[in-house]
Amino acid sequence: MNLKVISFRISIVIIFFAFWEILPTLGILNEFSVPKFSKVIVRVAEILNPYSSTSIIPTGFYNHLYVTLFEIGVAFFITLCIGLPIGFLIGGFRLITQIYEPLIYLIYAFPSVALYPLIVIILGFGPQSKIVFGFFLGLFPLILNTIAALRGIRPSYILIARLFGCTTIQLILKVILPASVPFIISGIRLALAFNTIGVIFGEMVASSVGLGFIITSATYKLDALTEYAVIVISLSVTFLILEAISFAERLGVRK
Repeated sequence: MNLKVISFRISIVIIFFAFWEILPTLGILNEFSVPKFSKVIVRVAEILNPYSSTSIIPTGFYNHLYVTLFEIGVAFFITLCIGLPIGFLIGGFRLITQIYEPLIYLIYAFPSVALYPLIVIILGFGPQSKIVFGFFLGLFPLILNTIAALRGIRPSYILIARLFGCTTIQLILKVILPASVPFIISGIRLALAFNTIGVIFGEMVASSVGLGFIITSATYKLDALTEYAVIVISLSVTFLILEAISFAERLGVRK
């Protein structure tokens, strides 16, 4: 990645955290509802320290973190296993595209949050409902990006490959997949982000464990420090996972 881009990103983050620290200090923001960034970082350290003497999260933070990561991981895996084949199937055949693409957009436009109570009624309050909801939110961005990836391939590429005698398998492996990877990777990133949103939202609404549950519990206790700290931890974990996907993409491009 370009050094200038990295420097710009870091500077934006530093400016944001500086404003977060300064505005409550000056009284522009109410420190009760928006604690100073330095205090949030101290609370993050207390939460992450398994030997901390404070009982901010009596049941142990890492137990909640493990549950959330497990639910996100399963939702993400199912999204890949189902979303990619459906995207290739719809995007690869014009007739199927004309039949099913409007339906995909229609379902995607539906307010997904309204479905969660129904999912809870069917699957209960356990991890299944969070996994299914996270999967549902991540599925359609991946399908639509995969369809767009296949549509974006120039017909001339396929024509030239056919003229050189490529078989269907060679055409897929040597032309279609390499040309569609950037869009598909973008879809995978979006899917993971929506998986995370769905799981944490589900934990906030109907759960007794997970990062979402901690956020809701802290809100009820008016513990803004813990709420912001868990949000910072959640964003950091998501950022690391997305960066890992980007790193794997760069390795694949180099090879």
